[in-house]
Amino acid sequence: MHTSKLLLPTRYKRIGFLIFIPFAVLGILAQVNDFEFDFLAVHNVSAKAFDDVNTNMSDEIILSGLIIGLLMIAFSREKHE
Repeated sequence: MHTSKLLLPTRYKRIGFLIFIPFAVLGILAQVNDFEFDFLAVHNVSAKAFDDVNTNMSDEIILSGLIIGLLMIAFSREKHE
């Protein structure tokens, strides 16, 4: 059989799971309990017409971790290809 050279090596599937599982737990906590990390709070002053806006980057970091982990799982080779 011909294996594609565009796939990641097999070990990346394990790394993908190691990234995905903690971020999945954090994602569930963020959705259910409104969990946020305090050190990811960003203070924005957008314009004079708007008030000061405090945002937290926890959601973006969690979603990025989920996507990276799932992409590593999906695009890694199987052991018996």
